[in-house]
Amino acid sequence: MSDPSSGTPPIPEVDSNEFPSADLLLSIVQREYDIENNRKSTLETRAGVLIPIIVTLLTFLVSFFKFESFKNAKIDYAIEGFIYTSYMLLLIISVALLLISLYYFIKVLSVNKYERLNVDDVEESHARTEKNRLALGYALKYSEILKGNNPLNETKAIQYQRGCYCTVGAVLPALIMIVLSQFL
Repeated sequence: MSDPSSGTPPIPEVDSNEFPSADLLLSIVQREYDIENNRKSTLETRAGVLIPIIVTLLTFLVSFFKFESFKNAKIDYAIEGFIYTSYMLLLIISVALLLISLYYFIKVLSVNKYERLNVDDVEESHARTEKNRLALGYALKYSEILKGNNPLNETKAIQYQRGCYCTVGAVLPALIMIVLSQFL
């Protein structure tokens, strides 16, 4: 039997007739492996698209902020003070949420150690191994790899979701801030 810590799949030492469905199992596990790889790529692509959008929103909010209104403000009534305070608070909330979402999207793009099948470990002896035994060995190895990669993708999905929530959460205060700016 091959070393399970290397990329070489463990090839069971039994009669190949005991594994008549080994090809089917290998096919299923390979499809699941491909799905996980596609999921990783999709999450990273989406996060990569949203990062420039967030940077654009941050730039817009900061440039939209009316610094001169605060410098020249003459607050005679409590409602004016409330509007100026609300305006500033909404800006801070929007910018903070956008920065948090930017952090989450960058975390989605961070490099993680994904396990892969090491093709350098394919040996000539594998070609002489009975087909069902070899298929079962590779199915077991792919399954082991999936068990390691799936939690990494789950973490990326959670970070992506949190980034989306923060981005959406930043839009509402920004819209209210824009409305309040009409009264400044």
